[in-house]
Amino acid sequence: MAALATHLARTAARPVSTATTDGAENPIVSLGEDGVSGALSVAAVLAPALAAILAVGVLTVVIVAWRRWRAFGQRIQGRG
Repeated sequence: MAALATHLARTAARPVSTATTDGAENPIVSLGEDGVSGALSVAAVLAPALAAILAVGVLTVVIVAWRRWRAFGQRIQGRG
């Protein structure tokens, strides 16, 4: 579950970062992704229930951010 949450976060964050900063902030985003991945991995070993809660939190943030980004893009294009 922790790996899935991290992967989905990367999948959502990387295109947004690339599009908005022309790739300039990708190293910073990658560092953040690695930090979240490491924290979830440690939590999965030390406290599996906590890791599950954190993974759900990461997924929730990713889904909300993706929906807002999509709505923003549609408003800009005049479709929403």
